Amino acid sequence: MAKRMLDHIEAISAAASAVAAFLAIAYAVHQVSESKRVSREATALQAHREYLALCVESPELSSSLMFAKGTVTLFDVRAHGSRKVDLRRVAARPSFIG
Repeated sequence: MAKRMLDHIEAISAAASAVAAFLAIAYAVHQVSESKRVSREATALQAHREYLALCVESPELSSSLMFAKGTVTLFDVRAHGSRKVDLRRVAARPSFIG
């Protein structure tokens, strides 16, 4: 009887050990994936902070209008001079940078 009881206790402890090992592995995988996510978020926030700092330093470069096709921005006027840029197009279009 004592031998049967020991066999049951041994089986229960083996199952408990297996469950504990599985939970430990699942927790480790979760921690690694969460660490990667936090790292990506921190990198993105740092890049955004640097972008905002550059926007403050050079506001003419921060406008999305600079990248629109077929448009002229104040950046074009400053870079190429007023002789090469049709200033009527600049004045007719609303601008966020000037």
